[in-house]
Amino acid sequence: MTPRGMTGRARTGRARTGREFRRAKWRLTAVIAGAITGAILLVGVLMCLAVTADQHWQAQHDLEWAVARNSAESPPPCVWMATVRDGVTHRTPGAPAGLPVRSD
Repeated sequence: MTPRGMTGRARTGRARTGREFRRAKWRLTAVIAGAITGAILLVGVLMCLAVTADQHWQAQHDLEWAVARNSAESPPPCVWMATVRDGVTHRTPGAPAGLPVRSD
């Protein structure tokens, strides 16, 4: 064998090794990026579920409080209530005039 032939093989081997190294580097980069994206997505979904559950509980609690006190005059913030006493409809302040909708 000539030195030139050995050099050719060595270059081919190095070129292949360099190509494999670059491919492995990109593959590792993609796996790490995917893992980070998945972790952020998981945390986001868990936070969304926690906030939604808390808001539902808070709304339920506020409505139960308002109904237990039978008070349409001082409801919790952002709650519209209507009561009918002796045929007269009482609405919370700021409630739309069309509420409550009756099927009479």
